[in-house]
Amino acid sequence: MELVKGVQDGFVRVLESATSFFSEITTTPENGTPYSLHPVSVYVESIRVALEMTFRAAICWLDFFVLVFSPVLNSIKVVLMFVWPYIRVGLVFLWTWTNYILLLIFQTLRDKVWPV
Repeated sequence: MELVKGVQDGFVRVLESATSFFSEITTTPENGTPYSLHPVSVYVESIRVALEMTFRAAICWLDFFVLVFSPVLNSIKVVLMFVWPYIRVGLVFLWTWTNYILLLIFQTLRDKVWPV
């Protein structure tokens, strides 16, 4: 039952992320052009959200793997159960900074290099 709940929570997180992405790109910047109509936003930010969805799906699958296969793999069960939360936090931390850097690059492209 915990496995099903964990997978459901993962999919809910993915959907919440997609919702927040689309609300971000539809806000209006200073020059009055909606972000969703900007040429850079249409292509580049869709790449960013695709990367984020892929990362979140990978985390869900890794959680699933650890939950399902750790009882089978008795030799590394202890390592998986104690180390996996730290690995997961590290992956989320890495994605957060990668996402932040991607946003800075995309905003610079949108506002400075290719203004509307």
